[in-house]
Amino acid sequence: MSRSKVTPARRQEIIALAEAVAETHCPARFIDPICIMGNKHITHSANYYGDGFDGMLEHRKGRFHIFCNLDRLGNLTSPRARFTQGHELGHYFIDEHRNALLAGAPAHFSIADQPDAERIVEQEADLFASHLLMPAARFSAVFSKQPPGLEGIRGIVKEFNVSCASAAIRFVEHNTQPVALAYWRNGKPPWTEVNVAFRNIGLHHLMTRSDLLPPDCATSLAIADNPNAYCEPKASVSLASFWFNGVYPGSQQDIIVQEEALRLGRFGVVTILRPLPNSK
Repeated sequence: MSRSKVTPARRQEIIALAEAVAETHCPARFIDPICIMGNKHITHSANYYGDGFDGMLEHRKGRFHIFCNLDRLGNLTSPRARFTQGHELGHYFIDEHRNALLAGAPAHFSIADQPDAERIVEQEADLFASHLLMPAARFSAVFSKQPPGLEGIRGIVKEFNVSCASAAIRFVEHNTQPVALAYWRNGKPPWTEVNVAFRNIGLHHLMTRSDLLPPDCATSLAIADNPNAYCEPKASVSLASFWFNGVYPGSQQDIIVQEEALRLGRFGVVTILRPLPNSK
């Protein structure tokens, strides 16, 4: 079943808002969501609430409060916690979200950093969080210094202290070279992204069945890694006809692709695909 997506015009509106908030509250320095909360007089608390949500923005008695779930976030400065805080700040700064709470709408639990969130408000809050924590100009400056593939994504993670999944999404979107992403979430259908450069050479849609993966490919090996740990990345090579739907073996589009995969503990596996050098 297809889901609604944030329109291009709305995306640009939210990106501009997030980057304005970043420049206003954290100019030319590391983005600190807790500092932004303090500046806006938003109180926050952290506790252990089980596995049902990451964060929640609540409005009560004229005040806004953010709950952070340490069962899923680990601590308040972890990459996932920072993304969750940015996500909840999105619900606060995006007028329609904040006004709904002010009008008495019930607070809702959020699981942040989920690219396939079905609700538009969750997609919008994730988009806000990504561009709050990685504003375009700062992201471009960091991106330009990174090597290709997973090593570059890990460099972005280290620089911005964000989750690998959110860094990978921005890495793929920003890249002018062909790059594709599959995010496998422990039994759920994977979320995929194929960037414009790949689509321009006729490769559009990724295969999404983990049961069809060869047991010795990088993704299979990463899926088999310890589900409670961030493990070392795996690498292998394959053909585009295996990974991309509609590509026939031996065709012009059937290029050799480099596959890199990384286990993100209990949050699943990220796969990055790009043409092997000199294979195009």
